Amino acid sequence: MLTFAQPLWIAAGCAAVILFWLLFHWVDTGKQQRLARFASTALFRELMPDISARRRTLKKTVLFIGIFCCFLTLARPQYGHRWIDVKHKGIDILFAVDTSQSMLAEDVLPNRLERSKLAIMDFVSQLEGDRIGLLPFAGTSYLVCPLTADYHAFEQSLMVMDTTIIPVGGTDIGDALRSAEKILNNEANHKILVLITDGEDLEGAAAEAAIKAKEQNLTVYTVGVGTTDGELIPDQKKGGFKKDPQGAYIKSRLDETSLSAIASSSGGMYVPLGNKGQGLETIYREKLALIPKTAFAEKRKKVPIERFQWPLAAAIFFLSLEYLLSTRKRSHQRAPFFFTRLLIAAVLPAVFLLPGAEASEPEEVYRTGNYIEAAEQYRLLLEKDPENPQLHYNSGTTSYQNNLYAEAAESFRKALVSNDVELQQKAYYNLGNTLFRKGEQEIQKSPKQTVELWKQALDAYNGALALNDEHEDARFNRDLVTERLKQLEEQQSRQQQNKDNSNQDENSEQDNDQKNEQTKNQQQDKKESDSDKEKPASQSENKDREEPEDSSPDDTEGKKEEDGEAQQTTPSPKEAEGTETDASMEPSGDSEKENAANELLQRQENEKDPETMTREEAENLLQVVEDEEGRLNLYTPIQEQQRTKNRSGKDW
Repeated sequence: MLTFAQPLWIAAGCAAVILFWLLFHWVDTGKQQRLARFASTALFRELMPDISARRRTLKKTVLFIGIFCCFLTLARPQYGHRWIDVKHKGIDILFAVDTSQSMLAEDVLPNRLERSKLAIMDFVSQLEGDRIGLLPFAGTSYLVCPLTADYHAFEQSLMVMDTTIIPVGGTDIGDALRSAEKILNNEANHKILVLITDGEDLEGAAAEAAIKAKEQNLTVYTVGVGTTDGELIPDQKKGGFKKDPQGAYIKSRLDETSLSAIASSSGGMYVPLGNKGQGLETIYREKLALIPKTAFAEKRKKVPIERFQWPLAAAIFFLSLEYLLSTRKRSHQRAPFFFTRLLIAAVLPAVFLLPGAEASEPEEVYRTGNYIEAAEQYRLLLEKDPENPQLHYNSGTTSYQNNLYAEAAESFRKALVSNDVELQQKAYYNLGNTLFRKGEQEIQKSPKQTVELWKQALDAYNGALALNDEHEDARFNRDLVTERLKQLEEQQSRQQQNKDNSNQDENSEQDNDQKNEQTKNQQQDKKESDSDKEKPASQSENKDREEPEDSSPDDTEGKKEEDGEAQQTTPSPKEAEGTETDASMEPSGDSEKENAANELLQRQENEKDPETMTREEAENLLQVVEDEEGRLNLYTPIQEQQRTKNRSGKDW
């Protein structure tokens, strides 16, 4: 049965023929009116004996048929069918999406699940030939869309996915990983799992499952949804927010630590999804785009056989015939003119079919070393043909020579979509060189960025070796970059260790300064206490001077010796604490000056080196700093508060 893939072109062809007929009729009518003003209609045949009305009508008819056949060609007639193996070239990507109740949290808008679905749709829109699948999971997992290259069917499955699609509640990431291993069982292709979740693994078996996934060559890329601050979980059944059995509100938080551990265990990477879904774009640009695409058969498909050649051949025939037909009657004198037209009609198509012999100007300019001019010419060519992988590759080489490594890397990535394996291998190799040079530029400003770029360069070299295992330059460069990367990471580790040691030294110095400050405060308190104790002695001395000299210095010295002997024996509690009698003791004038001088000397020595003190000096110092009730005030209230704050800071 004859069918048309684009039947609207048939209606457009009919309308075009009618418009052309009206146009020709209007032109012929105008000519007849102008001829009628020149001569009568009866004289036309005598004045123009060679003009044939039938030939003119035939010529118009042939033209209209040729135009209509052109529109029939655009309508794509199809007759019959055949079976083919539809093959795609790409990688297998399985999306495992968390559909637990925690994904309803609205710390990202509209909520975690809807934001994930929108990000996946944006991600799929840039894929070409890759097979994708959808695996929602909660307390268990279920494959709703097997691996397919039909992106429309995948998007339909994605849009109907919600938190009720999995009847078992909870979050079991380990079960999702085990299910992904069974689904991605194609040994000839790369196994990529993109795990999108908030990371709250309620079963706690994700780490072990990630290690087993690595053993099965399954690479897991984790995408964290939500925020570390967390958000309450809406309760769709009862309204409000979900509570635990104790009645407390449940706050769901993004667990980046667990997701990073899962990704690193399987050789993947972790990225946060972001408010605009840029996390998936990061994974594709830095990892998935560098993976060599593998050809695989999707399925046998019944396709109709295109028959556009039939109306196209008819259109060429009738348009050529219209060109050859003349409106004049046949004459032997006009035979050479007819054969001239026929020769032109035969030779003209052959001229257009000749292969172009024009040399490629950008390549010639590139060989001369004028890379700037070559880059500009390739830019102009890409404006005309932006999907040409060969042009992107050539443009990347010129950008590399101009030290525009970011532009060169972008061009080489676009060249990777080529079906030419050799071109892919070259693009991977040059991409690795470009990323290495870009990393060298960033090594002073951002060593971390250099480490990331060099890791991407290693992936690019591995891609080139996967396509051509005998590429010795790629293997040499890969080993060289691996060694340089190792040296840089060791250098960063040493710098970080030195920085930590420096911070510890600074903290130690700060602690010593704080201790010295506390010691000075203690000494200041001691001075104040000593000055307070000297005041009663001075008052007592003044009082004694006013009184009659009943007691002699010898008696006073005798009391002092007795007191001294009493202090050398085991003291009673009161003696240890000090009494009013001790405080109001009357010293002689000489002993008073001698004691004051000793106290002053002792204070100066303590100020010079407060930490070097003998046991005897310590006991004497304790006796001096005792207050009237015999209690020691070693720390001021402000110092005690500061010590408490520091302790709470360390606990935090």
